[in-house]
Amino acid sequence: MSAGLVCQLFYDPARQPGLAPGPAPAPAFQPSASQPSASESPASQSPSPCEAVAIDAAPDAAGRLERLGLTLPDDLPAALVAGSDGRLRLVGVRLTGGEAARVAAGEAWRPTQVVMYGTAWCSDCRLARRVLDEAGVAYTEIDVERDASAAAVVRQRSGGRQVSPTLLLDGRLWAFNPEPALLRRLVAAGSGG
Repeated sequence: MSAGLVCQLFYDPARQPGLAPGPAPAPAFQPSASQPSASESPASQSPSPCEAVAIDAAPDAAGRLERLGLTLPDDLPAALVAGSDGRLRLVGVRLTGGEAARVAAGEAWRPTQVVMYGTAWCSDCRLARRVLDEAGVAYTEIDVERDASAAAVVRQRSGGRQVSPTLLLDGRLWAFNPEPALLRRLVAAGSGG
């Protein structure tokens, strides 16, 4: 993970019994039967720098996740990656062990569907468009100034902030104004790679 980023992996011990509170190595995580059982690559087996947090052991965890629009327990395990300033950078939901490790490390997600919430005038949005175009990633763009419901979704998922651009990868990974280097890593290999 990039310097200055902190990751927490929230889980339900009844549904994800392979995790334990504290530093969470990805191989210890066993996906539940309701999650995809994609094979994990060797790179995704490296230890995750995420701190594992059981939602039943952290009094404010459930409320915090629900304020971000997550449905509990269905959206778990969920990874929240924040900057040193406390602002959310990534939120991933319904993650497998390998996906959690990749999110924590800021590595390739390789999306097949990307939605970008932004504005026409935003310089960070122009930069994100350029990164996506260079990576050959097709995306749908929604102007949050013209679509109040989309703006509300962004505010809910980002903890109340109107963040542009906000990207949704494959309906499960939210990226809030990601730095170009992080966005390049997330979309590496473009569609389906």
